[in-house]
Amino acid sequence: MFLVRLPETTERRLDQLARRTGRSKAHCAREAILAHIEELECIYFAETHQSIFAKEGRNREPSPTA
Repeated sequence: MFLVRLPETTERRLDQLARRTGRSKAHCAREAILAHIEELECIYFAETHQSIFAKEGRNREPSPTA
């Protein structure tokens, strides 16, 4: 279990969603995380590896052949 701090506007939206759907805020938050965690993993993986490649000079475009 963990605690997450949300901006006030996001907290209000989560409250409204929970009330409108008859579900708990925890359920709505869990569904949002499960729906997007794979996307975040891909983004962070790509960012991490891009910075590694940049440090090694591997992000350069291949030189054009004449």
